[in-house]
Amino acid sequence: MTSAMDTLKDLSGTMALLALLAVVYGVTLRRFGPARGARVALGVVFGAAAILAMGDRIPVTEGVFVDLRNLPVALAGAFLGLPGASVALAMAVAGRLGIGGSGAMAGIASSFIAAAAGLAWDRRTRSPARRGTPTLLGLALATSAHPLGAFLLPLPVAMRTVAAMIPILLPIHILGILMIGCLIERERASHARERALRRAAEHDPLTGLLNRRGFERGVARCDQSQGGALLLLDVDHFKRINDDHGHPAGDAVLRAMGDRMASVLRKGDLVARLGGEELAVFLPGQPAAAARVVARRLCEVVRARPFALPAGGTAPITVSVGGAWGRPASLDRLIARADAALYAAKHAGRDRCRFASDRPGPLASIPAATESACADCVLRLTCLCDSERDVQVERLDHFLPSEAA
Repeated sequence: MTSAMDTLKDLSGTMALLALLAVVYGVTLRRFGPARGARVALGVVFGAAAILAMGDRIPVTEGVFVDLRNLPVALAGAFLGLPGASVALAMAVAGRLGIGGSGAMAGIASSFIAAAAGLAWDRRTRSPARRGTPTLLGLALATSAHPLGAFLLPLPVAMRTVAAMIPILLPIHILGILMIGCLIERERASHARERALRRAAEHDPLTGLLNRRGFERGVARCDQSQGGALLLLDVDHFKRINDDHGHPAGDAVLRAMGDRMASVLRKGDLVARLGGEELAVFLPGQPAAAARVVARRLCEVVRARPFALPAGGTAPITVSVGGAWGRPASLDRLIARADAALYAAKHAGRDRCRFASDRPGPLASIPAATESACADCVLRLTCLCDSERDVQVERLDHFLPSEAA
């Protein structure tokens, strides 16, 4: 009993250190999210904990000892994925090689077993929103197989090594996995709920695009020192789709609209459904001429082929686009100007784009101030003679990469 109490006392510092892993995990997750870089950074922390755990070791024979280093290695496999687990395992292996001795290879093998068991558990249990105590008990038992690495040693030494672990270290490993794993899992589940709530608050449930709140926040995060273009798109005669084919057909068209628009837009462009059949696109840092190219391509990609309907068949769809160029900080005014340009596009016959004039003036004068009936219409290029059309396309398309096939 005295020996067991002395061992527990010697390991108290390591156990306190390992308990802090849950705190570090929670802080890092809230600050940086589950990004790959954050998991790698946490892998460094878990690996450092494994190295420090080797300082409180119980000697078995010359060059052979047992400790709690596989506890953080197993947790890294279970909660950090392959990037974090690889870093933690590499640090544990380096630490054990640095100490050396005849048991180094056996110690390294045990760490590999712990990490692999953690990764396998993560893969099998990733789907539930919250992994409860019974599931974590499975992790504790699976990672308790790490003493098998001792059997790389001569059999008598291997048996002594396993016997040294069973009375104290193995129960501490199981209890530590349960306790620290529960704390880490609570942090992970809490962060996942927060992300889901935040996404629901900023995204349209039908299309998955940003809603007005998410769009406004996204624009506010753009570089305010440079301008950008705002495009408002309205599906032409959308009411007819709902009336002729039913509301599920209208919903399917709106969902497919986002996919088609993505083939034209850049990665950093913002797309939102503002309501009904009205969509919005913000092109940060995009010059006015390039924004006109984007508007034209959006019209073309929507018109290119009919939209499939849930009940079968297809429906041809076109959009009208209104655009305005300005500073992200003036989003309300940009929306008003683009909306006026959209009205002008619809008034001119739909299936075309209009841009608000850059000339200053009161909002009431914007519809009249939009550029001429042909200046931005997508059909204009088809009306030009071949030589003039080629010059116009070359002049506009140099602003953007080629369209997706």
